[in-house]
Amino acid sequence: MQFLQENWIALTSLVVALTGGVPGILAAIQHFRRQARFRFTVAGFMGGEIVDQVANVTAAMIVLSGAIANEGDRPLSPSAFRLWVRLRRRWVEFASRPIPPDVTFPSENQDIRFENAASKDLLKVPATIEPGDAAHGHLMFLRDGIDPMEIRRSRPLRMKLQCHDAFGRIHKVRLKLPLDTSGEIVHPRLGISAAPKRRRS
Repeated sequence: MQFLQENWIALTSLVVALTGGVPGILAAIQHFRRQARFRFTVAGFMGGEIVDQVANVTAAMIVLSGAIANEGDRPLSPSAFRLWVRLRRRWVEFASRPIPPDVTFPSENQDIRFENAASKDLLKVPATIEPGDAAHGHLMFLRDGIDPMEIRRSRPLRMKLQCHDAFGRIHKVRLKLPLDTSGEIVHPRLGISAAPKRRRS
């Protein structure tokens, strides 16, 4: 330690020389700063209740539809997702689950169409998402012991979404949704549409 304290100027000069001077240091910094940047754009939200086929219990459900984008300059390799939802002034974790092939989304207030949801499950995204590219689809999260009405009453709904990549890096985004079901939603690329049900007079 004493050697480092007494010779730090010489050591610094040596590092600068080995890396090609100041331009070399800047190039090294840029190299280490290069990374994948995870972004998730929400196009649709589905809340309700479903049987968790893993835990074999009825659970509150959240389905996020949208796009995973890589805004960085290195490939993004998603391997797992985690979601926290702000309910009653606390963060509640929901578990990621594959979308069942026969899943349906009945609603008292909306006519919902969800075409081939399981085939667009973002848990099955390609091995890598290249810089500037995006993968479109859905993510399903479940949590038992939660009343789905708690989710619907939380306006705006605040969430924290994590993406764990194949290299052990954790990418985080915060989401804030108004949960407005009064309008019509149509996303042909995602195979979803939702519109308020017409009330019979």
